[in-house]
Amino acid sequence: MGSSTTVSLLRGLVFSAPELRVMHPEWPGVMIEDYLALYDNLAVIADVVDQKEDRLKSVINVSTTDSPFTVNDIDQEYVFDTTVGDIIASLNAGVDGRRYRMTNVGAAGNKVIITPDGAEQLFGSATENIYDAETLDMTFETLKGWW
Repeated sequence: MGSSTTVSLLRGLVFSAPELRVMHPEWPGVMIEDYLALYDNLAVIADVVDQKEDRLKSVINVSTTDSPFTVNDIDQEYVFDTTVGDIIASLNAGVDGRRYRMTNVGAAGNKVIITPDGAEQLFGSATENIYDAETLDMTFETLKGWW
């Protein structure tokens, strides 16, 4: 196991076999072994999560001053504030399975104008608009485009 933060925290929460025997003398050895095996499996999963932590998605806030804005290939959740005006958001070339969730938190009647890459389609169109208080969830599929 790695020395990652999650694994270290997990280790601090788990009792050792001698501690379990003192706390639960009625537990058979097999039950203690199962408990420790479960812990080992959780530690392996926690270590993998820590190794991939840098790839976890974050929420990106976009304002009118950022327009035109290019949606990146890493993050999946975008919050657009169109209070001051429209925002143009351009997509990179779609990759099968890529997903985005975009929300317009504006309240002034402006919109986010989403434009796909090249000849790609958004729900069968060349652009898609997100109006005040709307959220758009979309996924790219090679045969369908963005839907």
